Amino acid sequence: MTRLRARRPAVVVLAVAIVLLGASAVGWGVRQWSRSRIVHAAIPARPDQAGWHPAFSARLAEAETRAQGWSDAVTAMEELGALYHANGFFAEAVACYELLIRLEPRDARWHHALASIHSTFGRLEEAEPLYAEASNLAPDYLPAGLRLADVRLKANRVREAATTYGEVLQRETSHPYALLGLARCAITEGNWREARAFLQRAIASDAEFIGGLSLMITVHEHFGETEEATRLRAKVGNREFVDYADPWIDELAEEYCYDGYRLSVASAIARHAGDVPRAIRLLQRAIQLAPDVAAYRRHLGRIYHAMRNYPAAVEQLQNATRVDPGDSDSWVVLVEVYAAMGQSAASEQTLATALKACPGSAALHQMWGRRLLQKRRYPEAIAALQESKRLRPNEAVAYIDLAQAYFALGRVEAGTNELRAALTVLPGQPVALTILASHAINSGDEREARRLIAQLRQQTRASRDDLSQLERQFAAAFGVLP
Repeated sequence: MTRLRARRPAVVVLAVAIVLLGASAVGWGVRQWSRSRIVHAAIPARPDQAGWHPAFSARLAEAETRAQGWSDAVTAMEELGALYHANGFFAEAVACYELLIRLEPRDARWHHALASIHSTFGRLEEAEPLYAEASNLAPDYLPAGLRLADVRLKANRVREAATTYGEVLQRETSHPYALLGLARCAITEGNWREARAFLQRAIASDAEFIGGLSLMITVHEHFGETEEATRLRAKVGNREFVDYADPWIDELAEEYCYDGYRLSVASAIARHAGDVPRAIRLLQRAIQLAPDVAAYRRHLGRIYHAMRNYPAAVEQLQNATRVDPGDSDSWVVLVEVYAAMGQSAASEQTLATALKACPGSAALHQMWGRRLLQKRRYPEAIAALQESKRLRPNEAVAYIDLAQAYFALGRVEAGTNELRAALTVLPGQPVALTILASHAINSGDEREARRLIAQLRQQTRASRDDLSQLERQFAAAFGVLP
């Protein structure tokens, strides 16, 4: 009896614990059931998916089934939102994200994702509070703060935008995009010297930061610093601004997108931003989803070509021409790859095959014309280049190649006429200007040479070395600088 009495307190404690655990489990179950009912009622009606990949429809159906259950409903709704968002069904994605914000208000991802959709469609008033909440919930996720600042700047709330960019800089003191944003704020308020200081810091953190370099050109022009503006313009060249990475949005494509075109666009953006491995992964996914689309294989072939991974490039480009023999661009790149590999016979044979498959390709006729130029088969080269010009009359390069063939035959007037035609098609074309200026100097036409050199100086694409050589040639011929 004594032992039994001694054990009673422990038994009582255990019984109480079991009761409490049971009550807790019941409460958890009730909450889960309640949340699952809310999710079930909010599942978006499935949109028309005609023409979509079967795997997309299957994954939607699987996520909807899970969302109708009770143990995994919220996670399934997360997947539905990501699937709809990644594949361009924005209304359905908005419905999913609005529900997730209601159920998980402390998760910054849903505020940020919903804001990104509103921002895409220019709904800045709806996007701003969502970005603000995302930044507040996840202050270390800097894209949220940057997006918030960008929205405020677009809304012309410059002081608030500057404060938000400054908060990003407190977490990463040399963030080039935050510094660029502050420079834009400063210019909006007329503070050009302050803008210059911010841009100098941005460029110091990344010497190839196109956003900073491009805006610095504007600053130099404002202060009348023409030479510096020209130098930077030449450095920037044709390169374009690259937006900052936003992993919560960017990574949707790799896991949830079933649209080959969207994947190819995302790949191009990734490559432009310097993330070549991601660009390759996205194209590989596009090819897996749409193996008979030559363009995706061609894009991947181009990447491998740039990487000098020639065997991989040849494989992709051969497959591209196999699935679509009429894709002249794939043939062009394949010819270029063989040439880069030093396989001249394969390159020439491929070009001959390509011309038979794509007789209407201006680019292929131009390539053939250039090959004939190299072999000094000028009459044949002229015929090929004339065909290229006929097929694509608005491209200046065929006119320039034709001019070279005419000059080689001593037909100077015909050559200069082609160069003038090139300038009609593309005013300021630097190669045409350079050759015509040199011809004017050799012909003793000082006025025309001076005019052409003046035009050449205005062209950012013009070679500084070519321009310097022309100036020396002019000085030697006429005794003065142009």
